[in-house]
Amino acid sequence: MGTYNIRGVPVSFPFAAYPCQQTYMEKVIEALDTRQNALLESPTGTGKTLCLLCAALAWRENQVNLMQERIINQVGDPEDASTAISVPKIIYASRTHSQLTQVVRELTNTSYKVRTSIMGSRAQMCIHPTVSTIRGKAQDFMCRSLVSTHKCHYYNHVQDYKSNSVFTEKVMDIEDMTEAGKQHQVCPYYLTRELQNTADVVFMPYNYLIDPEIRKTLTVPLEGSILIFDEAHNLESICGDAASFDLTAQDLASCIKEITHALDIVQRPAYQGDMTAEDLAQLKALLLMLEEVIDNKPLGMDGYTADGRDIFKIFEQVKITYDTKQLVTEIIEKTVQLLNDDNESVATHTAPSLDTLNNILKFIFKRPLSDQHPSQYYKVHIHVDKNNRGGRNDGFFSRNKNNMSNKEPRTLSYWCFNPGVAMEELASYGVRSIILTSGTLSPLDSFAYELKTPFPIRLENPHVIDPSQVCVSVVCRGPKNHALNSAYKNREIPEYKLDLGNAIVNFVRIVPDGVLVFFPSYAALTSCIDSWKQPTSEGESVWERISKRKQTVIEPREGALFPAAIDSFYQKLNDDAYTGAVFFAVCRGKVSEGLDFADRNGRAVVITGIPFPALEDPKVKLKRDYLDKVPPVPGLKQLRGGEWYAQQASRAVNQAIGRVIRHRRDYGAVLLCDERFAEKRTRDQLSAWLRPYVQVYDTFGASVGRLTQFFRAVDSPDHPLNQGGGGGDVKKGKVPIKTRYNPPAQTGSSSSSSSSTSASSRDEDLYDASRPPTAYTDKQAKKEDTSTRFLDRIANANSNAFKPHHPAPPPASTRDPPKTLSAQLLSQTLGKRDSTSVPDSLSFSSSSSSLSSSSQSPSKRGGASSAPTPSPARNDIRAMLLGQGKAKPVALFADPTSTPSHAAASTPQSAASPKPQ
Repeated sequence: MGTYNIRGVPVSFPFAAYPCQQTYMEKVIEALDTRQNALLESPTGTGKTLCLLCAALAWRENQVNLMQERIINQVGDPEDASTAISVPKIIYASRTHSQLTQVVRELTNTSYKVRTSIMGSRAQMCIHPTVSTIRGKAQDFMCRSLVSTHKCHYYNHVQDYKSNSVFTEKVMDIEDMTEAGKQHQVCPYYLTRELQNTADVVFMPYNYLIDPEIRKTLTVPLEGSILIFDEAHNLESICGDAASFDLTAQDLASCIKEITHALDIVQRPAYQGDMTAEDLAQLKALLLMLEEVIDNKPLGMDGYTADGRDIFKIFEQVKITYDTKQLVTEIIEKTVQLLNDDNESVATHTAPSLDTLNNILKFIFKRPLSDQHPSQYYKVHIHVDKNNRGGRNDGFFSRNKNNMSNKEPRTLSYWCFNPGVAMEELASYGVRSIILTSGTLSPLDSFAYELKTPFPIRLENPHVIDPSQVCVSVVCRGPKNHALNSAYKNREIPEYKLDLGNAIVNFVRIVPDGVLVFFPSYAALTSCIDSWKQPTSEGESVWERISKRKQTVIEPREGALFPAAIDSFYQKLNDDAYTGAVFFAVCRGKVSEGLDFADRNGRAVVITGIPFPALEDPKVKLKRDYLDKVPPVPGLKQLRGGEWYAQQASRAVNQAIGRVIRHRRDYGAVLLCDERFAEKRTRDQLSAWLRPYVQVYDTFGASVGRLTQFFRAVDSPDHPLNQGGGGGDVKKGKVPIKTRYNPPAQTGSSSSSSSSTSASSRDEDLYDASRPPTAYTDKQAKKEDTSTRFLDRIANANSNAFKPHHPAPPPASTRDPPKTLSAQLLSQTLGKRDSTSVPDSLSFSSSSSSLSSSSQSPSKRGGASSAPTPSPARNDIRAMLLGQGKAKPVALFADPTSTPSHAAASTPQSAASPKPQ
């Protein structure tokens, strides 16, 4: 535990802080001191979350001390000083509750003692034996009904426990809070909302702040507060979605069904309420008219698109205007309450859609008629609901079903293309500072432009790993020499899919333990796997050959099935009969977002293509058109549609790549299996920390040879990780690095007489993946089989075959002086690296100081450990630390349909808008 004086603030940090960590904390404190907003990017493994917590809490503690001194000097009474202090509250938001759980654990590693509260939904926190079994809005309605009538004894105990030390002095995540609630028979959901008022730090998913309807339920004051958005790389889309809505035909049908049920209730002889059947009949008629208006709009090839103000014309046709909307919403609210109070409706209606419709109407009419937001930032779009194309003769409609059965269901969308609208609302509360942080925020200019918010404080941190810990290869061709290019026009070519599969067969032979393979979309994943399962001319299918080495898991489309899939992956990874497991997933899926595949869980990431958004998607088209036409914003760099389109792909790629290196002592390979990554402007979109390590290979043999040498080197006793090194200022002492891959000893020498051409062709023959593989497990490690000869021949092949297409950057001494903060941090550590730890022919261009993850104990970080022991049959890496953060992109992707010119790869390319892939 050390203390650092940063901008006059004493910061207590649980470990020895590295330069990049100190720089990060300095930027946080600068933002809080100056009441400014900050964009802070820091890769995985740099201790981002711990730095953020320590800096913010240290600044807050320092403010308390300063105020106490000031008040004591004024009033002279220390007791009066302690009661008169008011310092900013910290609201810490992340994307998911699982990420917040990790943040809470990091907080417990610090020396700061603060009061906390964590926000969750009823579905997560309700402990009532009946209400907890219900889902959706019906759960909310039943809960509110019991609470309003004081029939929930868990809620009735909330006031008794809101000052109880069990809940105020311990830092709890949602699971802890729920267990404590059960133990003390008090409602955790409502108790956390009481604790908001006295908490120093409030944790919540960031849609609780962005979504205006959820934000209304918070009692914590936003004025003067510090808002921290961790893992903020998705914040743009979250903000845009929060300011938009989609009203589907199914939504309207559900509303009509609920009104019909409400009519049955009011017509009961025992009904005594003030709701009339006439009001309900009129409301039903309005919705039927709205459905007809939507159905009668003429649809072109891309549907119906109009200016944002058209939304008022559509609702005016059904008599819902600024003058009448209050009456309509009151009737809807009474209907919702009627259904809520009716026991039968609560039991049978799991998601009342009238409440959703009510929120939509309030959203549409919440701004004054003179407001220009609708015409500037919004578009109205009507399209056929492709997920519900079976017609709408489902019994929900009271109209003549013969007239409706042939109509395709339509969706009315009101889309906001300026995410800054949501951030604008947050800033209007008078918050002190907004801090956004992640591993993939770059380009920072475009991120700030999209949010239309000034961020004067910015940082792009370097990584802290040694070059010998990562192998990044652009694999341009497969074993059969077919170009690897997953552009849309190539994806269904059988030769492409076969050679991609053959490449993966070879990768799983070499890479130990877990391998993650990412596809641009579910369609591409399904197409390839279906193709690989077909028998080949050699007999065995590609899928069978992959499965012989590593067991396979496929990411499911349905979110409910994902926990079972990830559990299956971990179980298969620990099966001694195989050399690991391979997870086939998609960019932007759950595997690529936020999950931690540290150490042997993810020794390689394979990117099979560039995940550009669907260019024909109406929302993508309208977004690009909006950005091309929107006038410049003073002080912000303009973002055009083509740039935005490319950056969506780049951030998805970098998020997936971020799964492989999770802390400073982790290691792994990144295999970019698409020749478009050979283009300089495409590589420039990769994370800044990763770009210096990228090598482009024109032949498959050369790329696989490099991969083999990388894992040989890591397994060697001379590797920095095995010597307690790891580059820069890694702590002394040895940590055993064990893998299931136990390569045979190198024999002979490489033949210098062979030409590079012959070496390349010889390697491509060697890696002909159409040949049936020979199983190579640890139980057969002593047997000289095909795999053994395979590895030996790579090691002895002509070194020219492994020579990258693009030469490595010049030595540090010949480079231009660093001009940016990131470059300065990199240059500070270049002299500390022992360059002899990597062969000259495989040297990398730069390195940076190493960093222990913040969650590791001091003894594991700095203490000496035992020397490496002989690898048993089942080797793995233990006691490796889990890290936080992700990678970052920079410029523009290349045209996704273009064929790369390797000879011109180093020449700057034009910034033309990429075509669909």
